[in-house]
Amino acid sequence: MKRIGSLQNLIRKLVFIVDTEGIRGLTRRLNRIYRNDYAKWIKKYEPSTKEELEKLNQLQTGFCQKPLISVLMPVYNTEAKWLVKAIDSVLNQTYKNWELCIADDASTNPEIKKILNHYKDKDSRIKVIFRKTNGHISLCSNSALELATGKWIALLDHDDTIPVTALFWVTDAINKCPEVKLIYSDEDKTDQHGNRSDPYFKSDWNQDLFYAHNMFSHLGVYNAELVKQVGGFREGFEGAQDYDLVLRCCECISTDQIHHIPRVLYHWRMHRGSTAHSAKSKPYAMLAGELALNDHFRRSGIAAEARLIGHGYRITYVLPQVPPMVSIIIPTRNGLDFLQNCIESIRMLTTYPNYEIIIID
Repeated sequence: MKRIGSLQNLIRKLVFIVDTEGIRGLTRRLNRIYRNDYAKWIKKYEPSTKEELEKLNQLQTGFCQKPLISVLMPVYNTEAKWLVKAIDSVLNQTYKNWELCIADDASTNPEIKKILNHYKDKDSRIKVIFRKTNGHISLCSNSALELATGKWIALLDHDDTIPVTALFWVTDAINKCPEVKLIYSDEDKTDQHGNRSDPYFKSDWNQDLFYAHNMFSHLGVYNAELVKQVGGFREGFEGAQDYDLVLRCCECISTDQIHHIPRVLYHWRMHRGSTAHSAKSKPYAMLAGELALNDHFRRSGIAAEARLIGHGYRITYVLPQVPPMVSIIIPTRNGLDFLQNCIESIRMLTTYPNYEIIIID
């Protein structure tokens, strides 16, 4: 019984952390405890030697499909060194059939234009458009989208990076799952010195988890026709424009057309002002996510409401007029005191009207 009590206390602590800090908060705490493990994991599971990367190059020669992937990058007054690293991470891809579509949202820093023109002249796969007026990230992303000619769209923020194998694994997924329309990967964070931390190893598609937070991004990859079908990015959802886009895309496809790549293919840059550093740095983004979710529920005819609770969203569903019967099954053996407390708590605290308690002795 002591072991059961200890396990119950542990479960309560884990539930409390998830409730107050979210899944990412729990992940951060575990990372602090096992902070050396992620570096070991990277060394063990991510290809880094020339021989390992050459094997991937040989594998892609057998791909039946080698689609053009358009990487969209909206840019605005990015710190020069992070912008360079972001662009270089695309240039260094082992999969070569890509185009980088950059839209500058009227940056006031003249160095940005020099950097973008330099890369445009350096590689013909890099396309750049300079917007005359600042329109924020949704309009800027649409400007980048107008440059795209690929069958697939990948999103990359102007200060983040992708590993050299990212587009290879995306193409591998496209070949293995020909019906796929949306692709997402695992992700982590990188600090200003290039140290990686806070890995987010995601589940396969989980609609309820997706409603709780945007588990799709990053790396998010979209079928280009689907993106154009839903109208691209929408104004009024800045900060959660990709969340809103995925929600609208999901309404047009089945869940078996959403594919998860269980690999870390995206590195969020942590610095002051970035959401990777803290969601509080852009509170408008979280509010935009709440708006996007409730808009999705209205369009889909789902009787539910999303409410921002700090680290994510809590979805409250409207009960049907006749609530379905819920059976609560309680196994027990020589545990009268525990059983009495359990049943009394259910009867006193449960507001749901239609339930039954089944005790298995």
